[in-house]
Amino acid sequence: SNLLGIVELTQFQQFYHFDRVNLDTRNSNTDIRNSNVDEFISLPMEKIPRSSIVFNKDLTIFQKCACLCEKYVLPGSVHELNLSYKTRQRLVEDHKQLFSSKSIAECACIFDIVVQETTSLIFDSFWRFRQSNTFQEWSDKTFSNKN
Repeated sequence: SNLLGIVELTQFQQFYHFDRVNLDTRNSNTDIRNSNVDEFISLPMEKIPRSSIVFNKDLTIFQKCACLCEKYVLPGSVHELNLSYKTRQRLVEDHKQLFSSKSIAECACIFDIVVQETTSLIFDSFWRFRQSNTFQEWSDKTFSNKN
């Protein structure tokens, strides 16, 4: 679920990249002008199956945010991600209002923290796994045969 969430939410970020950079945010509560927009994960979009939510032309950005929350964020969701309480609660509250209090620019950035937290969780797990005996044995066996 973590990897699927990162892929689909990153597709959302990339799909709305234009909005993230070009929309006027002077009236929004979140100032994305100071955020580093280019720091999100870049995926080879042409090689990854397209999200049926993100690329659905019949859905508005607000509806897409609601669908992605229902899939990854809401407690008990099919692919519920392991998020901090603060992040989950903020998104649950936004979902209750169907993101109506958010601007398009805010919606374009709303899953940034979710991708960041999930990516961090995966990297932390991977680095711990790399230090395990199981990984060391596999690594020694795999790479010693190549010499």
